[in-house]
Amino acid sequence: MNSQKITTEEMLEEIGDKLIVYLKDGTLNMDSFLNKIDMNIDEMDQLLRIHFILREQVKKFIEKLPDRIRNIKTSTQKINRQLRGEVRGKIDWQETIKYRCNTNYKNSTTFVCQQTNKDFNIKENLVLKKLLNIIHSIIFDDLNAAPENYSWLSSWLGEGNLAYSLDEIYYRNIYLNKIDINEVIISDRMIQDTKKSRNILYQEAAELLEYYKYFINEEGWKNHETEIINLLNKTFIKPQKESVLFELYWAIKIIENNSEDYQLQLMDRSQNMIASWSDDNFRYNVYHDSIGSGRVNWTIDLEELNNIKNEFFKRKILSRKKARTISEVFKSKIDTKYWSGRPDIVIEVVEENNKELKKLIIGEVKYTTSEKTAEDGLKELLDYIFLAKKVDDDKYIYNNLQENNNIEITGLLLFDNINLEQGPNVRGLQLTKNIVWNIISSDQIKID
Repeated sequence: MNSQKITTEEMLEEIGDKLIVYLKDGTLNMDSFLNKIDMNIDEMDQLLRIHFILREQVKKFIEKLPDRIRNIKTSTQKINRQLRGEVRGKIDWQETIKYRCNTNYKNSTTFVCQQTNKDFNIKENLVLKKLLNIIHSIIFDDLNAAPENYSWLSSWLGEGNLAYSLDEIYYRNIYLNKIDINEVIISDRMIQDTKKSRNILYQEAAELLEYYKYFINEEGWKNHETEIINLLNKTFIKPQKESVLFELYWAIKIIENNSEDYQLQLMDRSQNMIASWSDDNFRYNVYHDSIGSGRVNWTIDLEELNNIKNEFFKRKILSRKKARTISEVFKSKIDTKYWSGRPDIVIEVVEENNKELKKLIIGEVKYTTSEKTAEDGLKELLDYIFLAKKVDDDKYIYNNLQENNNIEITGLLLFDNINLEQGPNVRGLQLTKNIVWNIISSDQIKID
């Protein structure tokens, strides 16, 4: 009888405080389960900026903006201007006669006209423009690498496209363009006064800017942890697939069991590093769904296999080459790779002084309690171990004949509870360079 698989809820409860850095494909999970958050996060300000625009209040504000901004407020000021040969505005005859007398100029084409000057730089508009500037920069700077198909971004980049609506207003609204915030510091007093406005547009803008100013910055999140936990609970991004969550579960367990001084990294489309830390003279970098820093690759090109004599493999290679030739009729031609891989977890141990790779740990993760699925994972893991190559010299790392190879390599086969003959309810296997295996669990993983 198979053991019970760990559930999504159990995984989130165990690693949710660290999974807040996840910004890849996932859905917004508004169920409260975070009681604490891990503060060891690089670029925490950017993380909270992104979660700020995921607040329902922010999205609703931008949804209503096109209608509300029509009622933008201005202050008016009447001024007199001396004009010659033209009339603009209402003629002030008293001032016109006085001007003509004072200048000894009796030309009847000289006039003093009353004109109304509209000032858009009132405090309410400055608060509004500042808020829109912040939201716009988050969408188009902080999230510029995010793809449109991420579920948690659907409100901004999907149907309805709030990002497009905001961009149109921000750059093309003639009234908003007249508001200049370049040399302006938005004070607390300005925000408080704007909150008292009878116009709901300004009220909500001031409330959102106040929230941003007090919580979405280093001083704010360090001193108001409860409010930040509340924000992240309401905007938590849960991985779309349970298998991905399980991979991250193991990666975070590895991090927790090997360092207390780690620094978590934001996981977005441009970044696959989860965390890093230093110990003595070594730097440990943990990657998810990645080939790591680029020091190692898992690629076999067709040209590398030209000298194979085995008839079966000769035909396999010939078949692939022929398919590549024929594929020229398609828009996307088959590439020259015969095999390529990308491990679930890669841990690089790099010497700090010379930046050389000293140890490579490869993790293959299977969200399963099935021995058969775990066996498939074992075959994949051993492929990764045997086929890992250094990029600088294109040589395989695992090679028993090359005893002077100074890179140690280890494999981790990570799965859920499985009843094996060697012992009940094991969680994973660790393979050393000589393919000696040890049973491990999620609280026993040491990579030294």
